[in-house]
Amino acid sequence: MNPIQTALVIDADETLVNHVLTGLRKRGLEARWAKGPTDAQRVLRESPADLILIDLFNPSSWGLVVLEQVRKAAPGAVLAVVTAQAEIPLVVQSMRLGADLFMSKPADLDRLLADALAVHEQPRPDIQAASVDLPTLNLDQLERLSIARALEKSGGIVRRAARMLGIDRRTLQRKLRQLDR
Repeated sequence: MNPIQTALVIDADETLVNHVLTGLRKRGLEARWAKGPTDAQRVLRESPADLILIDLFNPSSWGLVVLEQVRKAAPGAVLAVVTAQAEIPLVVQSMRLGADLFMSKPADLDRLLADALAVHEQPRPDIQAASVDLPTLNLDQLERLSIARALEKSGGIVRRAARMLGIDRRTLQRKLRQLDR
């Protein structure tokens, strides 16, 4: 039995959400939609979710705020950021705020669910550790941290790490060679 039974999609774009909800339901999940932070809090109070998908960029720009709120409200859920803006500083900031996965749009739902299942099966780190204030890092340090985190989460598989980062595998390999120097 799949441990991921329920999903919550937090996104302001109704057209895209309907497509994602339909896809999740076809794969056997009970899928719900929240239009923003207030709605997400209400939906999570009514019924928890095993998987939560958040689009960071939307008309009211509440993405990072809701990410942190949802992580606190649902510490056991797999939290996936799905966005068109897959920039390394954003990936790092999202991970610091509690995201487990980061994917570029359009997201492949089968891959998303496989990755979510892999995350769900891993031991969960202490949630308190994720909220510790970290020093400000420069762009090179953020890139190194992001690449290291993606490689760790992918089990060292470069192709999967590149997908997590939203970059081509060859680009990641080139960056790894540069980091080795």
